[in-house]
Amino acid sequence: MINVAHTSWNRWKLSQNLAQFLNVAIKGSAPQAWTGHGLEGELLAYFAQSRPKAILLHLVILLPILALNLLNPDGVAIPTGAFLIGLSLFASLFLSERWTRYSLTTSQSIFLLCEGAAGLGWALVAGQSPAPQTIPDFAFFLFIPVALGGTTLAFSAGIELATPALLLPILGMECFELLFGHGPIPPQSIALTLLLTGFFLYLGYRVADTTREQFVTRAEKDALIADLEQAKAHSDEARRRAEELNLAKSRFLATMSHELRTPLNAILGFSEVMESELLGRHRVKAYRHYAHDIHESGQMLLALIDEVLDLSRIEAGRYELIEAPCSLADTVSECANLLQLRAHSRNLAMMMTIDPAMPDILADQRGLRQITLNLLSNAIKFTPPGGEVMIRVGSLPQGEQFIQVTDTGPGIPSHEIPIILESFGRGSLAVKAAEQGSGLGLPIVRGLVTMHGGEFSIESREGIGTSVTVTLPPSRVIAKSSTRERHHHTRVAA
Repeated sequence: MINVAHTSWNRWKLSQNLAQFLNVAIKGSAPQAWTGHGLEGELLAYFAQSRPKAILLHLVILLPILALNLLNPDGVAIPTGAFLIGLSLFASLFLSERWTRYSLTTSQSIFLLCEGAAGLGWALVAGQSPAPQTIPDFAFFLFIPVALGGTTLAFSAGIELATPALLLPILGMECFELLFGHGPIPPQSIALTLLLTGFFLYLGYRVADTTREQFVTRAEKDALIADLEQAKAHSDEARRRAEELNLAKSRFLATMSHELRTPLNAILGFSEVMESELLGRHRVKAYRHYAHDIHESGQMLLALIDEVLDLSRIEAGRYELIEAPCSLADTVSECANLLQLRAHSRNLAMMMTIDPAMPDILADQRGLRQITLNLLSNAIKFTPPGGEVMIRVGSLPQGEQFIQVTDTGPGIPSHEIPIILESFGRGSLAVKAAEQGSGLGLPIVRGLVTMHGGEFSIESREGIGTSVTVTLPPSRVIAKSSTRERHHHTRVAA
């Protein structure tokens, strides 16, 4: 029976109360947030589910009384009351398995009617002791309200009026005995029974109120959990779609980069032929300058495509590091020499400090070159004429090796640092000065450093300059070079 009532209760909860649960979480946590019959349905289901246990306790109390009454053939009230109690208990048990077929009001009214009939039966039973010679009338009269009061508190909290419906007939009988009775029960015992019955009525009200609050709290918790699960599902779906879109973007950029390189190589080749006049001189000299401009623009576009391709590979996780033993100091020196003329043309001094005793490392030398060239190109681009670009290559006490590029440019505002680290992000200085660039240099540097397991940091102060540091982990150190002087200062360009 309990399983049948539990199944009915679950069906009712799923079909009728889901909207109320969500409404509680959205509109508020007070009991007033319940709409319709959601809460009443919950409480009625709880009451119906507890009926078998309550009926069992009623029978445990009633059957011994009937057995004792067999010794007292003059006791007619007890069999009459027992018949009324049994009929009401059977009807209540029958309804507890089928209450969902009726409206809430109808089911609740029938349950209360059954409780009232049971209370009337218990009032008849309590009027006379089943064994007067063994159990005094006043003791039996006191026992019935106490036993029923405890039973009601334990299993009738779902319906607020269930306790009064069961105890009020007994209370009425007690009042009648106190006012008009002339039996063997002392008035003091009747008064004590009245006080106990009133106390149980008050406790029943408080227990029912507490049960109602517990159901409201549970509904709010269930609604919050459902809302959080829904939000988590939306978040997971949004993250999955974002990852798919990002991967699709990277694949698109990689594909387009490959497709653009083929016609661009033809543009570069033919423009170089036209600029060098291999097939004959131009009749109009301006054509040679036009060919030169086409060639330079093609090279800039090719460099941009290479950067986009590298970044898309890094973001898609398809960039493969070709690791081999190499010297970080030698790699940085080669890159500095390549950019020497560019720094000289902008009237910049490039200073380099190298620790010659640094051991070799296991790294992708092409990636290290790209890191260094990107950092030096940015420093040269944004340092005004007459400024300095300082390069430091060394090792830390824990074995890490680092590259630090410092310039005396105008600096980067702190709020723009996250912007320039994003793909195609450019700071306000680059926009105002109309400096050429795609905004991919630093994102590529950060991606390559991360793939090497290193760290990338930027420190900048407006009006003073910017310092970018790349640190490679000590796990990449594989050998130690022969000992030379600890620090060596080289003037690369002036």
